Order: sequence, then C-alpha cells, then structure tokens
Amino acid sequence: LEKVCEVLKQKNAKINKSCGLHIHLDASDFSLDDWKSLIKNHINYEKLITSFMPPSRRNNYYCISMMKRFMIKENIYRKIDNCDSIEEIRDFYDSKYYRLNVMSYFRHKSVEFRQHSGTIEFEKIKNWILLLNALVKKAKKHELSPHGNISSLKKIVPSKTFKFYLQRQAKFA
Repeated sequence: LEKVCEVLKQKNAKINKSCGLHIHLDASDFSLDDWKSLIKNHINYEKLITSFMPPSRRNNYYCISMMKRFMIKENIYRKIDNCDSIEEIRDFYDSKYYRLNVMSYFRHKSVEFRQHSGTIEFEKIKNWILLLNALVKKAKKHELSPHGNISSLKKIVPSKTFKFYLQRQAKFA
C-alpha cells in the first residue's frame, strides 16, 4: 500500500473534494450477529468518526449517516434487532450510499466503509484501515461500545492510530 501511494504521487495523481476512499473488508464469514454488532458499533462511533473527517465527507450524498435517516439510535437498534437475516438488514438500507454499506456483501462478500475522503497519503489510509479493522474485530466478538467515545476508541486501536485520530479531530474541530 505504501508503494502504491508513492507511485501515485510520482505519477501526479490528483484528488479533490469529490473523491472518497472506500475500504472493503472481508465479510464472507460474518454471522447475522456479527452484522448486527458491526452496524450498532458503527452507529455508536459515527459521531466520533465524523469528527475525524473533513467537511466534504460529513454531509455527503455518497456516505449517508444512519443517524440522519433514523434520528434516534434506539429506532435503528430496534430495526436491527428485529432482523432475522442479512437480507432483512439489507432491505432497510435503501441505497449503497451509507457510510457503512451492507449491500456490498451481496456482490463482493465484503463490508464497505465509504466515509473517508479521497487520499493517496499512506498514513491516512493505513490508520483508516486499522480503525475499521478494530471495529470489525470488536463486532466479531459481539462487543458493543454504547458511547463510541474517544476513550473507548483508545482501547481498540493501536496507540499510534489513536494519536493520529486525536490530531485529525483537533484539525477539523
């Protein structure tokens, strides 16, 4: 990945505010409970994660907030808890353009995260992948972080990644 970023820079690759970084992580072995945990944790961390993003990725048609759609976390939780299959979860997502895209599972057997801004900066991509991987690992253990705050993030990501996101948060405050 670092080499790819170097080559993109050497070739003068251009990024603008309309670009996004979409990360797909393998979900081929996800159970229904894994999905439910991942979605709930993503919702719990959504406000915090948004604080790490530039304005172009905070209110964006291509990475919609689940909280904006349902407004109340308990409404989303109830909908998720009432699902008996991943197909039912997919059905209450009305497009692939959510920050966490469940629909990618049916095409690629992956979970897609769409919120990050476009970049060719290795450190940004690396830390984003580490954060997402931590969320997936937590979901696979069926552990919830109800508050999704900075102190709970510190417990699940490497210390360098935590420091990186503290700096990002300060930058976009």
